[in-house]
Amino acid sequence: MSEIKLLQELHEMKTLIKQNYINDKPILTSKELELYLNFSESTISKLAASKLIPFSKPTNGARFFIKEKIHEWIDKHSILCEDDAEKLYQSYNKKRKSR
Repeated sequence: MSEIKLLQELHEMKTLIKQNYINDKPILTSKELELYLNFSESTISKLAASKLIPFSKPTNGARFFIKEKIHEWIDKHSILCEDDAEKLYQSYNKKRKSR
């Protein structure tokens, strides 16, 4: 095995270890959240500065992200597919007609 191939595989293994480590943590740092969501540092900073993503700043310095709240934030911003939107519309119409 060539040295380059060996280094590539080592890098892949290191990345997988980091991802597994992050998956087990309930609270993430900004850097860990970047890896977890595959967002850039800039995107995380902009979302946090605009208060568009939930975070804690207990030390008045580093930001911490509670993974459960991040999942809720993602769910809250999901976009309905056509079938779900149609069901929601029909449900709304039934409630309106029954009044």
